[in-house]
Amino acid sequence: DRVGMLRNALEGVFNRTDGLDFHVVVVDNGSKKAKTLDYLRHIDDSRDNVTVTRIDDAFNYSKLCNEGVETGPDTEMVLFLNNDVEILHRNWLLQLSGWLRDPKIVGVGPKLLFPDRTIQHGGVILGFGGIAGHYAGYLPDEPQTSNLHDQAREVGCLTAACLLVRTSDYHKVGGMNEHLALDFQDVDFCLRLRTELGGWLMYDPTFPLIHRQSASRGGYATSGYTTARMQFLWGSELAKGDPFYNPHLTLARHDFSLASLPDLEPQRLRRLEPRVTHSNSRGLSP
Repeated sequence: DRVGMLRNALEGVFNRTDGLDFHVVVVDNGSKKAKTLDYLRHIDDSRDNVTVTRIDDAFNYSKLCNEGVETGPDTEMVLFLNNDVEILHRNWLLQLSGWLRDPKIVGVGPKLLFPDRTIQHGGVILGFGGIAGHYAGYLPDEPQTSNLHDQAREVGCLTAACLLVRTSDYHKVGGMNEHLALDFQDVDFCLRLRTELGGWLMYDPTFPLIHRQSASRGGYATSGYTTARMQFLWGSELAKGDPFYNPHLTLARHDFSLASLPDLEPQRLRRLEPRVTHSNSRGLSP
């Protein structure tokens, strides 16, 4: 449901997406309101580049994403886009798709802003809050050359609220993990893209989008099952720390404040060890 929000998202795609041919797949998860169903029938019947499919099972974000890919036509790229996203700039998708012309890049996502223009997503930090969290979350969007969230850069993970990948790469890693129904399926997906394909994930702040986080379903706490599942799948990777985030900064707050000094001497010394990432093997200076 939430047809007003869905219409706003789709009209942005239809009317503010220049330079690319696209086909929209709307995956409806149990909408019941007459206005919603009428609108879905209307866009399905009136537009050749729209397909509406329906799943009435319990909400499973990964399953909905996988259904969208399988239902849609055969395309070079696939974009995951939440229905609470608003398009602001006409070249947003053209900009993102340009990154995937580089075969080394396996995924790209934009800067996302809350409606009050504070930052909702500036890349994802591995280990934040125990599993992962958004870089620069809730900070004001005041672009400066010194801000990493204002620079196109490689990141550890991206949110699937707006995530563009090659369709072939999506299939190579097996799509979204349907055992992760509510949380962190995008983190798991991105980590598989990075580790299994050896690819780079890029964050691009050029054309931000509005994201009304959790507007469709409301807020909810991360389940213990999801946390345990992610630790089982990626505990060793998470323990390494995010190679794109300063190890001296806290993983408990979004304000880039310093982390407290570890109590144990081995942990203190480990903080001073250089972390070599695959970026350094490309001939780049540390």
